[in-house]
Amino acid sequence: ADGLGLKLGDMLLLGDGRFKLAAIIDTEPDRGAGFMNFAPRVMLTEGDLEATHLVQPASRITYRLAVVPGPRAAPDAVRRFVAGAERLIEGGGLRGVRLESLESGRPEMRQT
Repeated sequence: ADGLGLKLGDMLLLGDGRFKLAAIIDTEPDRGAGFMNFAPRVMLTEGDLEATHLVQPASRITYRLAVVPGPRAAPDAVRRFVAGAERLIEGGGLRGVRLESLESGRPEMRQT
């Protein structure tokens, strides 16, 4: 928000969409220091992203899903989720998908 001169409540035009700045994220523990990470970032719901009409063939876009078991989840719930995702990835059912865990991910992820 600072880099764009925005503050909470301001409107942001993004593609064909107009959005109200609802929150500012101070830090992203899993964000790396690569070249692409210096640009301002925005986080949207899938529906809001679709409304922008910005995603086109050959777009570079990253989706992230953080999985945390609920208080009543089975002790092995995350392990079973990961195993299922790995089967889909290895079987070719999820093209372009990479699975990272706190154990196997980048160093900044392990610090979370």
